[in-house]
Amino acid sequence: MQAIVLAAGFGSRLRSHAPSKPLAQVAGRPLLLHTALRLAEAGVDDITVVLGHRAEDVAAALAEWNLPLGVRTVTVADPALPNGVSALAAAPFIASRALLVMADHLVDPALYRAVAEARAEDDALLLGVDRRIGHAWIDEDDVTRVRTEGDAIVAIGKHLEPFNGYDTGVFSVGKPLFDALSGLSTPSLSQGVAALAASGLARAVETGDGAWLDVDDARALDIAERWLGAKGESAA
Repeated sequence: MQAIVLAAGFGSRLRSHAPSKPLAQVAGRPLLLHTALRLAEAGVDDITVVLGHRAEDVAAALAEWNLPLGVRTVTVADPALPNGVSALAAAPFIASRALLVMADHLVDPALYRAVAEARAEDDALLLGVDRRIGHAWIDEDDVTRVRTEGDAIVAIGKHLEPFNGYDTGVFSVGKPLFDALSGLSTPSLSQGVAALAASGLARAVETGDGAWLDVDDARALDIAERWLGAKGESAA
């Protein structure tokens, strides 16, 4: 099972805690290390990490970790470009389908598995969708929202109204997404999803109570510390 991990952004809202968001410490471990280990627990054995901001620092850290999966890195020229550009940079390394995840999201491995094991006979994009509207961990000003009809995603975007789910940042993707992104100028992932939705090729995977957290600012970092502390997860 392959995965793409997007780790190119600036992480400006966590800059006071770490110069590189993928290396920000949570419960004694860098965020990116948590992500890699949780992907491995979910059954992933090959990851492509897309780097940008402070790429050399992140690549050096990856090289030092004894990870239970294969790792390659690719670096985008401009980390300020949208995340769809990062996804395209990983496309040449993907054999068929892959999980596509965010380096700064802490995700229960069971949620990763649920999306990875979902089936899309027409190679549609699959997105883990959280229906727990108003959950305390969600930053309503920053989260990407989705609107679905049945399992079909019909709209996606920040501040979308009406909406009936949250984008967890956990995707299962194949060639249709890369083709859609290639046809757009400096695309975001949401633009790629919207393009596929217009063609009936974007579907929701229900994540139930599967836990996930976008660690994007000091508030989320505090939640992450308490969450992992309660679970007994630490560098020890």
